[in-house]
Amino acid sequence: MPKHSLEQIKEKITERSKKTRELYLENIFNPKNQPKIESLGCANIAHVTASMPEHLKMPLGSHKRKHFAIITAYNDMLSAHQPFKNYPDWIKKELQEHNA
Repeated sequence: MPKHSLEQIKEKITERSKKTRELYLENIFNPKNQPKIESLGCANIAHVTASMPEHLKMPLGSHKRKHFAIITAYNDMLSAHQPFKNYPDWIKKELQEHNA
């Protein structure tokens, strides 16, 4: 497919979804719509904390800490080239240093 066709398709999709995308982004970034840690089920908390060091597990429910998730494509994590091999550890270390 020629490049200009892809550009045209992208522009059409962008234009067509502009209103709904703006509403979607407003909705997901609105603090009132963020899930509360206490509303998560036991299984969710267990999966979140399973690989965490013991000293970090207790403060997880604290409302004073920011919570982060590392999201990547499964394929990228399994790549033989391991482009993201060290990223999770680097990100976790940085977040811990900033009490997140």
